[in-house]
Amino acid sequence: MTSRIVTLWYRSPELLLGPTEYHVVVDLRSIGCILAELLVGKPIIPSQTEIEQLHKIFKLCGSLSEDY
Repeated sequence: MTSRIVTLWYRSPELLLGPTEYHVVVDLRSIGCILAELLVGKPIIPSQTEIEQLHKIFKLCGSLSEDY
């Protein structure tokens, strides 16, 4: 499967790190981003590149644990 499943702004860190499997958590995270944008009234994580997207996600939510 491809990591280019969803629009960059809604792509989960799991997809940005290049997985080989697609899970429902990817869709749930995208829905959460859209709901947050509806509440805030603007994009919460706009970016132009995948690296910039990862940086913004980690800045907002914290880094992934080493166990993951």
